[in-house]
Amino acid sequence: MKVAILVDELPTSSAPKIVGEEAFHMAEFGVKCDVYVLKHRNIEIPPAHAQQISLTYLDERLGALSKLCGWRIPTFSFFSMYHVAYPFLLLREANETLDKYDAIIVHFASTAIFASRLHLHNAKLVLYYWDPISYIFESAYIRSWSNIRRRMSSYIAKLIDRRSLSKADLIILPSKFHYKRIKNLAPNKTIKIVYPGADVINGIPNNRKDYILAVARWEIGKNPFLLIDIAKLLTIEFNEFEIYMIGPWRSATLLKEFLLRAEKRDVAKKFKIIGPKFGDELKSLYLGARCLVHTKVEAFGFTGLEAAAHGCPIVFPKGSGVTELFTHGVHGYFPEENNAEEYAEYLAKLMSDERLAWKMGYEAWEIAEKYNWRSHAKELIKALL
Repeated sequence: MKVAILVDELPTSSAPKIVGEEAFHMAEFGVKCDVYVLKHRNIEIPPAHAQQISLTYLDERLGALSKLCGWRIPTFSFFSMYHVAYPFLLLREANETLDKYDAIIVHFASTAIFASRLHLHNAKLVLYYWDPISYIFESAYIRSWSNIRRRMSSYIAKLIDRRSLSKADLIILPSKFHYKRIKNLAPNKTIKIVYPGADVINGIPNNRKDYILAVARWEIGKNPFLLIDIAKLLTIEFNEFEIYMIGPWRSATLLKEFLLRAEKRDVAKKFKIIGPKFGDELKSLYLGARCLVHTKVEAFGFTGLEAAAHGCPIVFPKGSGVTELFTHGVHGYFPEENNAEEYAEYLAKLMSDERLAWKMGYEAWEIAEKYNWRSHAKELIKALL
């Protein structure tokens, strides 16, 4: 079997990890797997196993023209001019290149916009649909808009989803989180669940340190300001803690606003803004943390599985996809989204009892062992057959 993995770009998030691990481990099962990226950006990280996999940037032949298509669409962090232009500029080459494979795995709804324009005769089009465009709009952008603007945007976003999904031969979801939504958008399509994987550490430390870890691409949609409320409440119960915030910030203005609000609530010293970390540096932070905290419900929640794979218990919003793999009160805690009091209560338990945190982390690590990248690749191949 020959498989192509298609992604729109390799940002500073989970995309490079996912496509690299899939290509590498599918090859271990005898599947020839190549990675194709629509847009080559200067600021990106290489995929996992970059030296062992085949990686091609489809826009390299465009030369200087590709730079003109690189600017972001105002307001929408996930959408750029190339999402509009490349279906016209790269379509012929992409058709000729990708139709030689048995299957094309298209990661993310933003990439599916391009893939929906392909005219394939031989290759099966498989959409790994993490978050539908309509969900991204509703959860991160349009809540503060006027009624008319909100309804129009929601309608257009659903049209985009329906068009993309209608072209798929198979739809894969990372959890059950979006199953009903996708079934409504594409009622006649086959939908399968394939959970992501993680690098599971061989052994975990004997102790957990006293910092709380928060890992995300920090933007309004990730609800960073809730951490300030949580920190303020947590100081009432337990004062010896620090929250390490890992990941890039959407803008310097957002970071400045976050620090200003933290200062006003007298908890600025409780936060350590570290910025993006990858590879061994991020692993080291997972290994030491008392727990991971996340404040936004996610279709999956990649950082939750990564943390568990390093023996770190998770405090993740109830309903997130990753909570389908773990048990509340056993492997961590799953508070209601936006409930700062509940978050603070659970974090206080873990911060005041290191042995409880270690035990929960150990149990989470044992579960995570079942969801390593090799197992993910095996399940993905099974879904394609």
